[in-house]
Amino acid sequence: MFRNKIIKKGIVFGIFLWLLIGSVYTIVGKTNNAYENENYLLFDKIFNAKVLLLNENIAYIQGGFELDCWLYKIPLNNPTDPTCICSEYPGSGNSGTVINEGVIITSEQFTGQLYEINPLTCDWKIIGGGGVDLNGIAYDPIDAEIYACTYDGLYNVDRETGEQDFIGRFEGGVLNMISLACDADGKLYGWDLADNLFTINKNTGSATLVGPLGIDLSYASDGDFHKEDDILYITTYTSNLESYLYECDEDTGDCTLIGQFKYNNEVTLFAIPWNSPPAADFNWIPEHPDTGETVLFDGSLSSDPDDNIVLYEWDWDNDGIYDESNAIPTTTHIYEEVGLYNVTLKVQDSYYAEDTKTQTVRVGNRPPEKPDIDGPTTGRPGNWYKFCLTPVDPDDEEIFYARWDWDGGDITDWLGPFSSEEDICEYHLWNFGGKRTIKAQIKDEFGAESEWGELEIKIPRNIVQHNLLILRLLERFPLIKQIISFLGGYSSFN
Repeated sequence: MFRNKIIKKGIVFGIFLWLLIGSVYTIVGKTNNAYENENYLLFDKIFNAKVLLLNENIAYIQGGFELDCWLYKIPLNNPTDPTCICSEYPGSGNSGTVINEGVIITSEQFTGQLYEINPLTCDWKIIGGGGVDLNGIAYDPIDAEIYACTYDGLYNVDRETGEQDFIGRFEGGVLNMISLACDADGKLYGWDLADNLFTINKNTGSATLVGPLGIDLSYASDGDFHKEDDILYITTYTSNLESYLYECDEDTGDCTLIGQFKYNNEVTLFAIPWNSPPAADFNWIPEHPDTGETVLFDGSLSSDPDDNIVLYEWDWDNDGIYDESNAIPTTTHIYEEVGLYNVTLKVQDSYYAEDTKTQTVRVGNRPPEKPDIDGPTTGRPGNWYKFCLTPVDPDDEEIFYARWDWDGGDITDWLGPFSSEEDICEYHLWNFGGKRTIKAQIKDEFGAESEWGELEIKIPRNIVQHNLLILRLLERFPLIKQIISFLGGYSSFN
């Protein structure tokens, strides 16, 4: 898969040609405004296509360049054309490599402390570790290990802490190993000041001669494999103070000159991007399953710029344990209980770069809880009173409806929608006294209804009503009426 350089170039050229032909077609017969819009869109497409082409054939470099820029990128076929991409200066990188997460790992000169730089955002951080001054760093994409070298020995470097673990001496006639590089199969190479290429045993550190490079190497040298094309690139700063980029044969060591670096600056970090991490995404059918129903989960919405996802892992209950691992993106699951379940999908490419996504699956639909009605429990006829309730739903639904029974025999229509963040309030009055039982019910957006909540309110009878009853009584008993009138009390009832 890494030796299809000709095929990939042909595909890219075909895309570019298709876009070019499309530009001719879209221009014909357009108005001026349409012409400008179409041209703009066309330019954008062609520009993006060129960027894609460039990104597959670039290297990140750092060294003795302008002080206002730390990291550059160059086309692999034209080292004389560097472009500044990160101006902030985190330190002096002594060799570097791109790991499967797409970030650059480099070591600080003299201390061996490990740094991480994101070339897309220019964010950087100190990982830590250190110890001996490292000349070269290489990343093994198969075992996901970082190897580094001094002049005479091989080290394993911890990705998380930067700690160095000595493996062994090179021996094998090595004269000051300058740098390292790992190919797509995880095979480790190194080159020394005697201009020789070696393979290196990652378990023991022992070096085996491949052959002479035929170039003039000094201490300022780095290199890397273009892992998709399986081509080794090596930089050199010669004894004549000239800086060059070479393409070298990993089987013989023979090198072919590509070009000269701008201003003959020393290149102390040379790293080729090779793997873009995947992005996880998924959906499921049915969207709102019931208990006992088979749910089809589909992770094919996940993407990888390298089209290289090899593993789909599913965690059905968000406990951190992946319950299923498949090479295909689809699987099924059944939930036996109603509830909300956080499902996590983790995707992984063949170089162990990963990404996860978690989404909530609602199984079944539990009704909202019986509402508590908040309002007065006493009042007077003819006054308006406010009554409120707060929706509480075990499934954390977002939308609710409510209806009321004001103890008059009629139930209101469903009112709403209301969001889960607002109280549901209504006003009501009674013209006649008595004990009233107010009822309210909540329904969620999926139609599940709560039980009726209740609240009693006492409305005392109006004093006029009591006076009318007394007057009627006095009309039936005239003698009592005369006595009260004599005492001056009758007028108080009028």
